[in-house]
Amino acid sequence: MQDITDYFASTHHSQTDMLDHMKLEEYLPGVQPFAVVAWELANMVDRVPHIAPGHLVGDGK
Repeated sequence: MQDITDYFASTHHSQTDMLDHMKLEEYLPGVQPFAVVAWELANMVDRVPHIAPGHLVGDGK
């Protein structure tokens, strides 16, 4: 989890608010689940099921 006390006190919207100044150990736990999901979706045999626009799902059709 990002240390917001340090980030907002000295970094947020400053010239150091760039990727090369980020602390990897703070962002890695949040990025890893997204990477796993992206990997799994990219390697699925079937396409991801979807609902056509304008169609409702569930009991409130």
